[in-house]
Amino acid sequence: MAFTNVQREAVRKLIYDVPDIDRRLPIWARRTNPIVLRELGPYWRVFPPELSPVLRWLAAHAALLILSVFSSLVFIPIIIAMIVGVGMLPFMVYYYGGVLLRLIHDAAGSMAREYENSTIDVLRATPYSTREIVLSKITAAVWRRMDMVLIATSFTVTVGMTVIVVIYLNAYPPETHGILPQVLSFLALLTSLIRVPLEMFMAAALAVLLGAASRSKQIAFLSTAGLLFFYFLLTNMLSLLSVGLAVRVFIDVILPLAAPALIAYFCVRRTIHLLYAR
Repeated sequence: MAFTNVQREAVRKLIYDVPDIDRRLPIWARRTNPIVLRELGPYWRVFPPELSPVLRWLAAHAALLILSVFSSLVFIPIIIAMIVGVGMLPFMVYYYGGVLLRLIHDAAGSMAREYENSTIDVLRATPYSTREIVLSKITAAVWRRMDMVLIATSFTVTVGMTVIVVIYLNAYPPETHGILPQVLSFLALLTSLIRVPLEMFMAAALAVLLGAASRSKQIAFLSTAGLLFFYFLLTNMLSLLSVGLAVRVFIDVILPLAAPALIAYFCVRRTIHLLYAR
């Protein structure tokens, strides 16, 4: 059977591109890392995120926002698209929740199994530091669900943008606030894109920590799910507050990035301490 050039290129990437891509990543994030490879199992050929479509959508949104500074007619298609976006929001929340549940299921089980199977000492005997072991466990869980992460990111950049713009148009009308709603909308969209992988990493780090602390997959999974539920409940309730501009920027732009980064950092440090103290 003859192969097309597209098929040959796909096979070439499948065989050769994984090591090339991995060499540009830290050792703990590489799919060729034995710890990551062991956790991925049959998913080891997962492809890295394709950023070019996301960047093209982001550039298109930026162009629309710039055009809206000169003509308010640009807001008409945005508002029409917002109706579709609002209708898609329940599905987006449902899908994102499902991704997080699968992610923490993998991450919690990854660490808890080391204790249940008495292989934690074998893991610690590998030629990797404790920090690299913990980070490898976390990134393996994220790699395994990378296709779902990309879909969640695509939803954010395509559907979420219209909802974000309309929210800021209502809060800060251009007639009285100039280009402020456009600037805030773009910053909020950037934040929404970056927070997806950040929250995935945070969720996996929390699940790995609780897996090491409880040594039970079920307890770690349920505890992580409960904590994440209250985390998202709290962060979304803060967005409903009527506050000044500076606090609004902090809640909508800074906090969604700083909080998961700090929580993930704490979880990694605490997991390292637990492995040392064993």
